[in-house]
Formats: sequence, C-alpha cells, structure tokens
Amino acid sequence: MKHWKLGLCMWGMPEKGIPAVKKAAELGFAGISMDVSLFDRPSRAAHAEAIRTYQEAAQAYGIAYPSMSVEILNEIGLTKQTGSAAWQTMRDYCLRGIETAAELGVDVLQLPSFNDGAIRSEEAFTQTCETLAMLCREAGKAGVRIASENDLNLELSLRLLEEVAEDQFGILFDTQNYYLNGIENTPELFRAIAPRVLQVHLKDGVNGTVSNALIGEGESGFYDTAEAVRDAWEGEWLLVETYYDRPPFCGAENTDALMIRDRDTCRDFFGIRQS
Repeated sequence: MKHWKLGLCMWGMPEKGIPAVKKAAELGFAGISMDVSLFDRPSRAAHAEAIRTYQEAAQAYGIAYPSMSVEILNEIGLTKQTGSAAWQTMRDYCLRGIETAAELGVDVLQLPSFNDGAIRSEEAFTQTCETLAMLCREAGKAGVRIASENDLNLELSLRLLEEVAEDQFGILFDTQNYYLNGIENTPELFRAIAPRVLQVHLKDGVNGTVSNALIGEGESGFYDTAEAVRDAWEGEWLLVETYYDRPPFCGAENTDALMIRDRDTCRDFFGIRQS
C-alpha cells in the first residue's frame, strides 16, 4: 500500500515565511516546500537563527519541510557557460541552497529549468547536464538529493537521467509544465520516468497559463496524469503548487477555502488520510 503525504508550496500562498508554515499546518497539510532565499541573511549568525526559527516552527506546528527550491534559477539559469561570471553566481546560489537544505534537514533541493534556464537547444541541454552533475556531487557530500524541474519531452527526459549519472539525482515532476510546453502525452512521460521521480507538484491551469485554475478544473488533463502518478509512482511527497497569490485567486474573499478545495481534491483522488 502506498503512503503519500500532501504538502503545499509556500511560493504560491498569500502568506510567506513562518505565517505560511503555520497556515499550512492549520489547513491539514503534512508539509510545506519553500524557496531557499528565505534564509538569506547578512551574517552567519542571522542565518543560523533563521534555521533555528524554522526548525522550532516545524516542531511546534507538527509539519515537515520535504523540499526547498532555488527559485533564482528562473533569472540566472543552469544553462550558463561553465566558468563565466554568470555561472559562478548561479553556482554560488545553488551551493548555498545545498548547505541550507542540509542545515534544515531537507531531503530534496529543487532546481528549476525555466525562463532564463529553459532548455531550448542542444548546447543548453549539455550545459545543464554538466552543471547538474557537478551540483549532485556536492549535494551528495551534504546528504541532499537534487531534483531537476523542467518541461523536456520524453526523449530528452530520458537523456537527462542518463547523462546526469549521479545517485543523488532525480526529477521534480509537475502535472502541468509538460502540457504547457506542448507535450502531448504527459501520463506516458511520467510512467517512463516514474522510478526517478523524487517528488510531484500538483497544479492545473487554463488558457495556456501556469497554475491559474484549481486542481482538476483546468485544461491540462490533470486526472489522466494523476492517474499515472497514482498507478506508477512509489514516492512519498505530493505538493500542491496552485498560485493562490496571483490572479484569478489573489484578493479572494476566502483563500483558505480555495486551498482546502485543492487539499480535498488531492486527498480524495490519492486516498490520502487526513493529517
């Protein structure tokens, strides 16, 4: 029997920081994923204090931190040429992310490949693979796993897994991103890479827009993809990534009710017992 856990992604919530941790717990989510930039501080002592604050919050509210994301990679991506000033800056962000994840006891560090880091050429693919492999070796020393979040087709997804041949490496699968890049059969893609999927983002959308619909109410074929996840995956964490802090949800009279609707949709479909 599979034992999934349901979490939230903080970057989509109206609340941020410790209030978001508290809110996620109050709404019955078992975990919350956050961006590593929350822990950027002007001194090592301030950084260590932030780590302690979040550790205490996790204990106080009975919630886990299953993953962290290096969201700055959307602005300065993994595609930067090795040795360039931009690459060195990107690498430093990622290394700080690995260190922070290890300090907080987070298992998975999510590295997105979108926007500035989108993989749209063979050169970008090769560079991303090389950088991911390097980062995986560093993450292995810290006991952290690296998850690539991308929108590659099946052929390139399999190549990525083959070329980044590190034990610490896997995929952060998303139920909408592949659809947005024109992938016609996301469920088939998932089934092919399922053994290497570390965690799953659950989201939906309409009109070719990212995460602007409640889960199961968009056009991405959510239930077909979720069925593949339910049937083929032996992982643990499913993370709701609806953007409640953006249109059309921001300013809603009761955003909590929207999060609860997504929570219940996912619990019902995946058979997750209440936290």
